Amino acid sequence: MNSTVQLPLLSHSQRKTFEDCPYQWYLQKRARDEYGNRLKPMTAGWFHHGTAVHTALERWELSNREIDAVSVFYSEYDKTISEYLESHPYESEWLRGGRKSRSDDVLQRRELGAEQVRWFVAWAPQQEWRPWRLPDPYDAHGTLAAETEFRLQLGGVMVRGIADAVWQLPDGRVIVVDYKTGTRPPDDDEQLGLYALALSELCGAVVAGAGYLMMREKRLVEADLSRYTRGWLTDAYERTRQGIASGEYPARPGGCFTCTMKKHCDYAS
Repeated sequence: MNSTVQLPLLSHSQRKTFEDCPYQWYLQKRARDEYGNRLKPMTAGWFHHGTAVHTALERWELSNREIDAVSVFYSEYDKTISEYLESHPYESEWLRGGRKSRSDDVLQRRELGAEQVRWFVAWAPQQEWRPWRLPDPYDAHGTLAAETEFRLQLGGVMVRGIADAVWQLPDGRVIVVDYKTGTRPPDDDEQLGLYALALSELCGAVVAGAGYLMMREKRLVEADLSRYTRGWLTDAYERTRQGIASGEYPARPGGCFTCTMKKHCDYAS
């Protein structure tokens, strides 16, 4: 393929958004307001809770497990919440579960996230796995595989992903792991299938399995990667590319409760 041709860039989350509701994808990526600006999405405490946990664990691993990860979590969470309270000052701009107020939700998640980080840094050193180091030539410095970004071409699409963690077993094989700070794993295992393929093809890793570390439940939920071959994933991303190129973005109401674009949507239920 001509190296000057720039392939469309997609992530797993973008593909899933388009698959679930093309109109939501359109509102996020293409729609503009009367002044030509992109539409402002809503936000949620659970986004910032999850991001701060990921950041704390990444920095802890990259520090050779020497820094105070809980302090990193608090600092990252407080900074992000402060920024979003300025950019999203109204209660109506925040998604939250049940009848909780924004302030209650933010405070509860602050302590929940700290507890999750505190548990992980006590639990991880007791396990048989160790963080995997990226091999040469993919990474000549042998960097630990924490929040590792990759780009993998699948047909006519360049796919970008970030793997939360890769654990190396004593026999050298690896497990691809996604940290989950919420209450349930995804409905399918496509994301981890994609990450496993990328690790295998780009880094030469021998992937033993994959799973979701459910941090509320303190357990690893195993993923089934059997269907997510290169062919299957290529077909999936090609369908998404074609759907986007068609210029048709039908609404598929159903997942509106957690949709960050619902205030802009005439079809939200």
